[in-house]
Amino acid sequence: MDGALIQRAVFGLLGIALAVGGVFWAGAPLDRLADYRRVMESCASGGAECPPAETGRVTDRWREIPVHAGGGGVPSWGLRVERADGSEWTGPVDSAIEAAARVGDPVRLRTWQGRVVQVTVRGKTDSMTPPGAWGAVVPLLAGWAGLGLLVWRTLRQAVCWAVLGFGPATLVVDRAEYGDLLPPNYTGVFWICYAATALFCVAGLVSVSRRDAEVFPAGQVVG
Repeated sequence: MDGALIQRAVFGLLGIALAVGGVFWAGAPLDRLADYRRVMESCASGGAECPPAETGRVTDRWREIPVHAGGGGVPSWGLRVERADGSEWTGPVDSAIEAAARVGDPVRLRTWQGRVVQVTVRGKTDSMTPPGAWGAVVPLLAGWAGLGLLVWRTLRQAVCWAVLGFGPATLVVDRAEYGDLLPPNYTGVFWICYAATALFCVAGLVSVSRRDAEVFPAGQVVG
């Protein structure tokens, strides 16, 4: 069997496996993100789905600015809060909240599925990334890579990776985390990507057919 044919078949099957597997693997964490987004929107509008707030008080505040050997570092800010039941919560917050908070200040916390997802101090509110938010990163990138393989297999050009490369994939993942770009049904975005892939593949097949017709005109005997 022709080695090139085997190679194309392997790339095609791998692309299909990654594309389909990535979407279904990412389904659960994306649905979790959709639930989180719906709950937080309910809180913003005073809806019934918003979890009740609990009170606490600030017992400490901290900021860290790590310095690496090469210079630079990513700063982080946080609060330690004594909750109403006597337990403590320590976690990162926005720099504006850390700067405004003082020891003894009242704090309002909202929890979702056992995790603190919103902190309010002195009228300033910070919403945290939901637990497991990045659980969709690997499957989404795998699915995107599969789409790229399918298109590359058809068009055989590096531009395919520019069109369906990891740059757009990371944009989708980042926006999925914060919910600013995607609709509540996040998986629908990937079906749109599937449609785009199909269009690219059809365009590639037409392009290849025309190229072959030009190289081997009708009636020409090859070999």
